[in-house]
Amino acid sequence: MQVPYNVFRGYDIRGIAEKELTPQFAFALGQALVKYAPSGYYFIVYDARESSQKLALGLAEGILKEGGNVIFGGFGFTELVYFAVSKVSNLPFSIDTAIMVTASHNPKEYNGFKIVVNKGGKLHIIAKQDWPEFIPLFEGFFKNAPTSVPTISIDDLKEDKIIHQKYREFLHSIVDPKTLEPLNIVIDAGNGVGGYFFDYLIGDYAPQIKVKRMYFKPDPKFPNHLPDPLKPENTEEIEQVLKEGNFDFGLAYDGDADRVFLIQSNGKKPLGNYTGVLLAAYLLEKYPNNRKILHDTRMMWAPQKEIPRFGGQPIPVKAGHSNIKSAMNQHKALFALELSSHFYYSFFNNADSGYITTLLYLDIFSKNKNWANSLLEELWQKYPNSGEINFRVKDAKKVIEYIKQKYVSDAKEILEIDGISVEFDNWRFSLRASSTEPLVRLCVEGVTPEVVDEKTSKLREEINEFT
Repeated sequence: MQVPYNVFRGYDIRGIAEKELTPQFAFALGQALVKYAPSGYYFIVYDARESSQKLALGLAEGILKEGGNVIFGGFGFTELVYFAVSKVSNLPFSIDTAIMVTASHNPKEYNGFKIVVNKGGKLHIIAKQDWPEFIPLFEGFFKNAPTSVPTISIDDLKEDKIIHQKYREFLHSIVDPKTLEPLNIVIDAGNGVGGYFFDYLIGDYAPQIKVKRMYFKPDPKFPNHLPDPLKPENTEEIEQVLKEGNFDFGLAYDGDADRVFLIQSNGKKPLGNYTGVLLAAYLLEKYPNNRKILHDTRMMWAPQKEIPRFGGQPIPVKAGHSNIKSAMNQHKALFALELSSHFYYSFFNNADSGYITTLLYLDIFSKNKNWANSLLEELWQKYPNSGEINFRVKDAKKVIEYIKQKYVSDAKEILEIDGISVEFDNWRFSLRASSTEPLVRLCVEGVTPEVVDEKTSKLREEINEFT
């Protein structure tokens, strides 16, 4: 068997199920983890994809074969693994390594592994920085992986839901669902895990919150749309429902529920640069002893200019969950926001969470929905932007360097934290390389929509020379 090296991505393991990611791959991965990331117990959960349970069982069997102990959580969601290894979990046993079998929002033929370890009390994602040491270890096990795995079943492992229950208790300690004022909302779970666990964690404890449920039943075929709410086509239906109904707001979950998008009652879907400011304002009032708020550099104007208004100190950092978690530790920040609507919380060991974000939105709109809607509309008006535009190119570094040289002489400021972020008097843009695909990603902001359109059009022409 050939090792599918391309599955070892920048932030996790991701590939085609049954072709690249097989039970044999999972078995060898489990063996390698016992050697690379020792743990009292290894916690495993998996999402709703057709291949996920077999991969989880193969992983568990590999861990057990190598002498490790497994707590098999069964069906779950990504933030459970962050919780399991975190200092806030208060579990009666030691878990230093946890694995979620998921491909998040990717198409149905994909799957993957998100591996989280506790390193000295801090979350560490096994990813790009680990591969030079980890892959040679994995290779040795993969060459000898048995063809007939998994040989164990769910019944053999005896699913243990204690971490699900502990996480629910932790979540309710942040905002008690029973204290929320009545709201009327829509949730589109996209047939991922988000809706199923919304009810388990929040909905069953907040009968005063009226919910129109869309695609709550987990379905590995994703028959309605992909659970990727960043893409406009995947939120068209919920946006229309909101426009036609009388709702306070809507939510759309990612496939593994580690992020959730807010959609306004008028059907508009703000990205994380707007909703992150809303959340930061709430958190700065709730936790006044920490003023540091991190944000990525894709669209900076709203965080940079508005967070100080609420007493916060905005700090630009590189995008990507491994980078953000590291920066949260370094700066000892309260909160971090990404354009992609991943939000990170200091009180959750600096991890991102779709369900904490859900509870905060419910609390914000429960207490003052007029203020929330007004702030979001203000941000739409003040900071028009292009959204994030992708270009498939042969040499991302060459494109970024070319654009940099073309604009550097007239720039007011250039940051090179993540690609390039270039600012002028009445507009700015960022251009960065994808960590997983041959793409460059462009974002443009301007003082008016007309400025955004003009500058975006010019940059498109220049970048398209390299496509």
